Amino acid sequence: VKEAENEEHPNQGVRIINLSKTYKGRKTWCKTGSNTKYMDVKALKEVYLEVSEGELLGIMGHNGAGKTTLVNTLCGYVQLTSGNARLFDMQLNKDLESIRRRMGVVS
Repeated sequence: VKEAENEEHPNQGVRIINLSKTYKGRKTWCKTGSNTKYMDVKALKEVYLEVSEGELLGIMGHNGAGKTTLVNTLCGYVQLTSGNARLFDMQLNKDLESIRRRMGVVS
């Protein structure tokens, strides 16, 4: 994916480039005890992925792995912290409304 993005190969499917999402100041358990404190939580860490047009993708993982955050960033429900994604050869950070008109998500 990294090489294809550098060469600007078109992709009518989904291309995720270095996508990261950090939630600021979320309440989490401390590793040193039973107290809680507010810490940043990295839900997605430098995700690279490409799904070509006509392919089907299933996302599996344990609780807290970032599955919902990934889908929510691609739909524009959650703003990404860094990186970008291309859907239907449109950029998520520039063409969100056009992407939303072509996308459907079932939960």
